[in-house]
Order: sequence, then structure tokens, then C-alpha cells
Amino acid sequence: MRRPDRNSVYMIMAKTIALRGTCLRAKVGAILVKDHRVISVGYNGALPGEDHCTSDLCSSDSPCLNTIHAEANAIYYASRAGISTIGSTLYCTHSPCRKCTEAIIQSGVTQVYYLKEYRDTPFELYRECKIEKLDDTQIEVYKNLI
Repeated sequence: MRRPDRNSVYMIMAKTIALRGTCLRAKVGAILVKDHRVISVGYNGALPGEDHCTSDLCSSDSPCLNTIHAEANAIYYASRAGISTIGSTLYCTHSPCRKCTEAIIQSGVTQVYYLKEYRDTPFELYRECKIEKLDDTQIEVYKNLI
């Protein structure tokens, strides 16, 4: 087996961390990388100590009000731990929503890779930060590793 490239490794990590997500609508994972090292991870879920999503709190018809998005969680943790995100790259299973896009841009992330398009990603905001969709088939070769 050939050695996987970095994009594949980081996206496999994002897909794996997404398994921890507590939202009933979607499992999303995010990995922040700087200088080829993972600096923070996040998945979509409730605040610590809060209830996880339930069918009463979460519906497929409207946005979940009980979860923090994976991208935001990764950025918040880095901030809390005093880790600079300036010049970092974000790998995410889904393209970021507007609020996450704002956090990504404001936190100094310079590149975003994602697998699936989210319904309202504001691609027009990505002027200084590059965003690129990865082909999931590129990493499928390694799915037997996870």
C-alpha cells in the first residue's frame, strides 16, 4: 500500500472525530493543522454539561439550537489553550456555515478543505482564505484503516 498524502490523513482524522458528534442531524468533524501538526480538533455537540441532542431539541426541518459546530469547537479549544490559529489549515467533513466561516476568517485560518457541501456556505466570504472541496474517493483507498 502506498503512503497516504497529508490531505488524506487529516481528512480521515476529521471523519473519525466526527463519530463523536452528538447532533442527530449530522456528524461533523474538524481538524486544525499548522506546520503539518494537528493543533486542535472539534466535533459538533452540546456545551459541556448540557444535554445532548434529542428529537425534542433537534429536528431535520430546522437548525439545531443545542450544538456547537465542529469548526467553532476546534477554534474555541485552540483559543482556550492559547494555541495560535494564524496560518493554520482546517480540514472539515462539511463546508462551514456563515458563523463558522466568520470565525475561521477572524482566527487567521488560511486554508479550508472539506468533503461535503453544507447548504448555506458563504463561499463569497473566502477572499483571503482559500477553500477547496476534496474528492472523497481520494481517501476511500484508506477507509479500511478506520
